[in-house]
Amino acid sequence: MAIYTLLTLGSTVVGGPFVGWVCERWSPRVGLGLAGVATIATALVLAVPLLATSREPEVVPQPATLAGT
Repeated sequence: MAIYTLLTLGSTVVGGPFVGWVCERWSPRVGLGLAGVATIATALVLAVPLLATSREPEVVPQPATLAGT
């Protein structure tokens, strides 16, 4: 939980003023679009390693059979 809080609140210090500057320079729509693109890019960067790892199928043990029945 501490890492989540650090990443969420820590990135606001850098991203907030930058997006504010973009909103003042161009328009609020551009700033909102920039924030959305950054979010999607971050999600893709974090999803690639998760999708790249292959999971082996779980082996389900078969019940033992009785001999001669």
